[in-house]
Amino acid sequence: MAVDIIQLWIIGGKDFQSGAAIYQQHGTNAGLKALFKIETAYSRRRLEEELPKLIIDSPAKESPSRQREKYTVDQLPPHLQEKYRKKAKLYAQASGLHHQMKKADNNISRAFIRKEIIELDKEINAIWDECDAWMNEPPKTKSKMSISELYQKRNNLRSQISKAKKRNPSKLEKLQEELAEMEREIKQL
Repeated sequence: MAVDIIQLWIIGGKDFQSGAAIYQQHGTNAGLKALFKIETAYSRRRLEEELPKLIIDSPAKESPSRQREKYTVDQLPPHLQEKYRKKAKLYAQASGLHHQMKKADNNISRAFIRKEIIELDKEINAIWDECDAWMNEPPKTKSKMSISELYQKRNNLRSQISKAKKRNPSKLEKLQEELAEMEREIKQL
């Protein structure tokens, strides 16, 4: 990836020949490409100005916009509920980085912040994908209960969960998974 190569060049010794080769490969300005064929004090200074601009100007890999399934955290099993809550913290962290990027004083620091935002975005999308996959998975058992019986069983499970929180926490996770499965079954009707 060009961004990584340029960042390594910036962090490293800023060798003119390797920087010029990077610009020849990734730059778009024909005049600058010609300028960077010969090393002078002016061409060196321009190269040090222009390569970081390629990082800023490179298009961010946007995640494809897709319609997300609408569901609440309560519809997910406990192990996914934790990840779903973690996703909210990751969003907050990415938002904070966006604000830092606005206040950054140079392109190099913006590029590093941008890279962190992209990594957080990948992690967020992975959590979304895992939750979506679970929601779109067919229920384990096809219920022969009527809709009213399903709602009644769901409400009973909610009551059992409430009681288990106070009296028997060892049953809690099993009941929550059963409730999540029941919610999915109701949703698919």
